[in-house]
Amino acid sequence: MESAEMKRSGFTKKDTALVKGVAIIMMMFHHSFWDKDIVKAFHVTPQILSFGQLITLGKFCKLCVALFVFLSAYGMTISLKRINPELRFTREQITGYLKRRYFNLMKGWLFVFAFCEIYAWFYEQLQTDRYGDHLVQSIVYFIIDGLGLADLFGTPLLVRTWWYMSLATVIIAIFPLLVMLYRKVGTIGFLIFAVVFPRVIDIQYEPLMTWFLVIAMGIVFADKNLLARMREFHIVKNRYFDKLIKLVVCVYGLYVCIHVREYSDVDFFYELRHGLMCIYLIYMINEFISPIKYLNSFLRFVGKYSMDMFLIHTFIRGIFYQDFIYGFKYHVDKIYTHKT
Repeated sequence: MESAEMKRSGFTKKDTALVKGVAIIMMMFHHSFWDKDIVKAFHVTPQILSFGQLITLGKFCKLCVALFVFLSAYGMTISLKRINPELRFTREQITGYLKRRYFNLMKGWLFVFAFCEIYAWFYEQLQTDRYGDHLVQSIVYFIIDGLGLADLFGTPLLVRTWWYMSLATVIIAIFPLLVMLYRKVGTIGFLIFAVVFPRVIDIQYEPLMTWFLVIAMGIVFADKNLLARMREFHIVKNRYFDKLIKLVVCVYGLYVCIHVREYSDVDFFYELRHGLMCIYLIYMINEFISPIKYLNSFLRFVGKYSMDMFLIHTFIRGIFYQDFIYGFKYHVDKIYTHKT
């Protein structure tokens, strides 16, 4: 059942699942094709795209992280608004919310973590001593990794893509503070803070600084119902011409986004590019993919299990079955690649 608050926001759980479905496919593409050395090593040759275009698109698909971060912040804000639409809370409410959110994160994670640890123990492809040779130290590192905090503390991870668990945990921990700040300084002040804060405060945890603005935008968009307003925007009254104009503009805009992310050397606006492009992509998904029957159902199904796919995909693609994944003469993604 979808909450009344979520329905009023105009962006439902089905919409969230749809965007997650796109994001998880982007993640798969990114991890498969962003590294030109790996692609060359397995002799993958593009059919429609050039080799450079394949790598560029693979790098662009890292935007999937921004999509997941935005959706997390958006959903958490909606959840808090169910407690109090004015975003004002008692200490007990905040404590209870943090416990529930962290528990929901951990209940899916710990099962996969335990399964992967046991599976790795039986196979030689993954070093099972990467937590260290010293017993006490390895136990401590194992616990930290199991809590999803290894990337935050700079300790070993069994699987390097599990770094996102630290970011997800940190977002949960600081989220009530961000909402309180947003309520006090307003939309403009909050977004300015989100841009300036990573520049003036030397916090060593890079993922938080990188996607800090995206978190802030998720809060603002949820509170102001901006995704629904964007969906209601029309360029012309005729809905067919309106859709056509939007399609042309958005496709060209997507090309510009890919080009900017690949070739722009302006690091100062790195977070801003993440935030704006994330919103742009969500708008395109809502506008052009959401109305397509069957495709939207498929992507929602994929999005529903995106967390599990994220946690285990590296085991399948990058560690145990890498030769198998890259070894097909005609890949599942054969519309753009084949193996020579």
